[in-house]
Amino acid sequence: MDPAYGRAYGSRGTAKCKKKDWDGGIADYDKAIELNSLQPQKEIGPWLALNYFNRGRAKDEKGDLDGAIADYTKALELDDTNPTYYDNRAMSRAEKEDFAGAVEDYSASLDLFPNDPETYYQRGLVKVMMNNKYDGCLDLKRAEELGSSEAKAAIKKNCK
Repeated sequence: MDPAYGRAYGSRGTAKCKKKDWDGGIADYDKAIELNSLQPQKEIGPWLALNYFNRGRAKDEKGDLDGAIADYTKALELDDTNPTYYDNRAMSRAEKEDFAGAVEDYSASLDLFPNDPETYYQRGLVKVMMNNKYDGCLDLKRAEELGSSEAKAAIKKNCK
């Protein structure tokens, strides 16, 4: 099969996931990754990273956090310039109670996109869960300054 069809499989995987057909989406992303891996990295690297990322999201939806984290990690190996890849891995890590890993990923995301209120908000919540209220509240206050609508309630609840 022509490796160029990798993009088509990726697109179909996305369509299946929009219908919550996680297994169908994962199968299509598997094929897209297989086909895209045959292309020169400089030409297909971003597409391959996106397929790993999307497959990770589907695995996350299925509750396969380890599989999701592995796919997000592979996406980041191929393209470490996308803050969303770090954010998603951070959320999965936090769900597994790897709070230090989640903070590390949120921090890397903020290095790339330093004024993202949602990332400050999420990192703040994780720091609070780690019993680092001071730094967590600093992040929550920064999130509020940047326009997070959720931060105010979190500050009221956690930052007394």
